[in-house]
Amino acid sequence: MALKKNGKKITPESLIYMTKTPILRHFSLFAILSFFIVACSGGAKVTQGNDASASVFQPNNLTTASAQISASSGGYINVGSAQLRIPAQALDRDTTITAEIADISL
Repeated sequence: MALKKNGKKITPESLIYMTKTPILRHFSLFAILSFFIVACSGGAKVTQGNDASASVFQPNNLTTASAQISASSGGYINVGSAQLRIPAQALDRDTTITAEIADISL
């Protein structure tokens, strides 16, 4: 469904020029670009370790990842299309764990 005004298709460019003053036009351009930059950035940080969001698995493009894992609470490492879960009390002390996806050719 295309948006139309006076029978003409509304595009992002036409939205900018709909404003009446140059200041509003620049503000509109800034607002639209800011929205697209935030929406398209996708959050480059992949959560690792002990925080609650680390347990939510989202596949990523990483081939290696490290995290400080708490011995008392355990934690998660997300790398590529895999998630490594270290349960609570599985380690003797807090430890940095590195997970790496290796290309094994037989």
